[in-house]
Amino acid sequence: MKRLLALLALLMLPAVSSADEPTEVKVPKPKIDFQKQHELRFSGGAFPTMGDIASYPYWIGNTIDGTRSYNGPTYASGCYTLSYDFRFKKWFDLGVALSYYGEFGSKYSNVDNSKIGNNSSQYISVMPVVRFTWLNRPWVRMYSSLGVGMVFNTYSTYSGLKQYRFNETGWCAQFSPFGIAVGRALFGYAEAGVGMHGALIVGIGYRFNSQKAPKQ
Repeated sequence: MKRLLALLALLMLPAVSSADEPTEVKVPKPKIDFQKQHELRFSGGAFPTMGDIASYPYWIGNTIDGTRSYNGPTYASGCYTLSYDFRFKKWFDLGVALSYYGEFGSKYSNVDNSKIGNNSSQYISVMPVVRFTWLNRPWVRMYSSLGVGMVFNTYSTYSGLKQYRFNETGWCAQFSPFGIAVGRALFGYAEAGVGMHGALIVGIGYRFNSQKAPKQ
């Protein structure tokens, strides 16, 4: 009987000692408040959609010189965009974008194939842009954006032994349903969409807080 009681006492010792040990208390991590941010971006875009803003001057030139000259290949610059955004919320940015796009070519004589003039069409656009972030991680953001604004076009063409220049103003837009940005303060990004800035867009950007984060 004494041996049984001694064995029970030995079995109870670990339980008693563990009960005397202090329990570890988990301290919650301090919550970091959202910091509003400024963001600067520069991008290049391919296959922009310009609409029909310069079709009327182009039709004039081809009607006058249709039997005396022909157009050579057209070369496009691509669309280059500089933008500024302010991040009001973790999911919402509002900004403005300034972009440039140009097309250039030459006109040749039907008589001896010599160059007789130039064609060019240059576009400058300004548009407000809203961006909605639907995936927000420290290094990766995915978003959609929409912008609507004005485009200013200067079109130059050779017709009737003279170089003519036309100026037009119209509206423009850019819708990018998918965009991804990778990085923190300095980041790279890519977008797929349709509009003035292009169907495929790649660029770099820099973001910084509007005020210093409070010390923890």
